[in-house]
Amino acid sequence: MPIVAMINRKGGVGKTTLTIALADFLSTVHARNILVIEERTLEGDTTWRYAIGSPYLVLHQAFFDLASGYDDVLIDCSPFMTIGTLNALTLAAGYLIPTTPDHIATIGIPQIVQKMTEHSANLRTPTVRYGTVVNRFRRGSLLHQAKLDELRSDPYCVPVWNTVIPDAIRGQDAMNTDATEMTLKSRYGGGTPGLYQAFESLATEFLARIG
Repeated sequence: MPIVAMINRKGGVGKTTLTIALADFLSTVHARNILVIEERTLEGDTTWRYAIGSPYLVLHQAFFDLASGYDDVLIDCSPFMTIGTLNALTLAAGYLIPTTPDHIATIGIPQIVQKMTEHSANLRTPTVRYGTVVNRFRRGSLLHQAKLDELRSDPYCVPVWNTVIPDAIRGQDAMNTDATEMTLKSRYGGGTPGLYQAFESLATEFLARIG
């Protein structure tokens, strides 16, 4: 039962869209039983203020038994390193960093890795760095290609996954459709060439690397 935190300090990198799409493909194509937790919805919960013991274990205590009934658990983390985010990262076995291939989106990755190293050491609990997934990639952009090449050799980003998700409005639109009324192909197959195949490849790579 892998529990994976999806995190990036920069908003707008398509992290939530990628998390939902990954869950869609794992569930539909690979028949996995998936739980998705949106960490931001827990931020207003006053439980954090009254936790007994470590304040970083509240989410673990609340969700671990529930999560054990699923094949995979994906946690969509806030860009901010709040107490809720650190709880999510404590619950997770490891973390995966979705990013767009540009300077602004990737500049905070070393801080994520350093914070996780420090957090794991404080809790005496190892947390696996699963690597980086490049999202919203524009194949005709020399800047995007150059940044992708740079990330593949950056020690804070490795391993950079083989699957690269193309830039597409279709992926964002899929989150606004009723999954019971449309097939996976309908939600992700139109518009940008290769989008469906990229998400299908991402799910397969996820199972090979993590699941």
